[in-house]
Amino acid sequence: MSEIAENLSELINNFDPSKALEGGSAFYVEREDNPTEDLITFLSEMDNPVKVLYSGHKGSGKSTELNRLSLDKRITDKFIVVDFSVADELDIFNVKYIDLLFSIGARIFQNTLNLGKKFERKLLTRLNNWFATSKITEIETEIGKEKSRNLGAGISLHFVNLMGSLKLGDSRRERIRAVIEPQLKNLLDIINSIIDASEITVGKKILICIDDLDKLEPGPSEELFYEHGTVLALPRCSIIYTIPIGTVCSPKFGKLSRLFQESYTLPNVTIHDNSESREKREEGFMIMRKMVERRAKLNLFDAEALGEVTRLSGGVFRELSRLVRNSAVKAVYSKGDKIKIENVQRAASDIRNDYRRLLTEDQLTRLRTFYEHRVLEASERFQDLLQNLSLLEYRNHENWCDVNPIIVPLTKNNG
Repeated sequence: MSEIAENLSELINNFDPSKALEGGSAFYVEREDNPTEDLITFLSEMDNPVKVLYSGHKGSGKSTELNRLSLDKRITDKFIVVDFSVADELDIFNVKYIDLLFSIGARIFQNTLNLGKKFERKLLTRLNNWFATSKITEIETEIGKEKSRNLGAGISLHFVNLMGSLKLGDSRRERIRAVIEPQLKNLLDIINSIIDASEITVGKKILICIDDLDKLEPGPSEELFYEHGTVLALPRCSIIYTIPIGTVCSPKFGKLSRLFQESYTLPNVTIHDNSESREKREEGFMIMRKMVERRAKLNLFDAEALGEVTRLSGGVFRELSRLVRNSAVKAVYSKGDKIKIENVQRAASDIRNDYRRLLTEDQLTRLRTFYEHRVLEASERFQDLLQNLSLLEYRNHENWCDVNPIIVPLTKNNG
């Protein structure tokens, strides 16, 4: 849906916090300190392949920005963009670097075929031989691999079968990893051969955009990037890796900055300043108000309710959507025709109760400290709190943090 909502039913559907905006969406709102333009310029100007880390809080709008980037003419003139979500392609709760590398090769191969292009038989034969000699086909037999007389289609079927096992099959997934990992050099050679052949066949460079890696918990994220970042930087094409904000704030992040050419962070919208009184920033409020105005008639809100959902969102787009939608549901249930302050308060209370069950006493203690000082530093004390959105980072001239406004009452009275 892309039309402005004129009633609460339409509003509820326009504010889906789980959906990123497509490139060119009428709902899109530009923000301050958006790094996407810098990223597009960097990618379009660089001659050699680059590896980029793209971070931000969950719900800050990274997927939306990547969708915009993928359609930008400066990018499409130079690149064939191959984008995919780790949450769709793999098991987001069990992602290893081998899975990621394999999925890169698989998606580039399939994307080239989808464009109606063909690979040279020499490469197809090499790929076919690699599958045959790596013992992977023995695992495929267990899942009913079909045969194809077309060599390219047969290899595509190999990739499809194995990607399915990496996403769903616990025992097969471990066996596939056990087979491929000792052949890491061969796998990288295969991936780079696919990249080279695809770029020649299509006539453009390859850009991979890998979304949803920012949803990883701190432990798996550190294993993926800190232990295997060197390998993830080896495919011979440009790649954007999304990365959790907590990983960026780790004291170990300096190691990654030496492996990846650039790192960009999409900031939350700063809706109050960094003073003890937390003075309202009108610029930030107007950005969040525009997000609402692009999706719904403002007469569907009482003025007080609109101000409160903006304040409680903390400047996070997804949290604003969640609050607006849940408040609208409360309004509809109470037979109202607009969102009132009491609807917002009830929706906020429900979300606060979710945090009450989630946060430990140790986390609440740390949040009390951060509420007083608002100082962000490279420390593991921040990672879990940034990841679960109880602590929010802001960047305007300098980076700082504050407690998510919706849970501030929990830090004051211990819940």
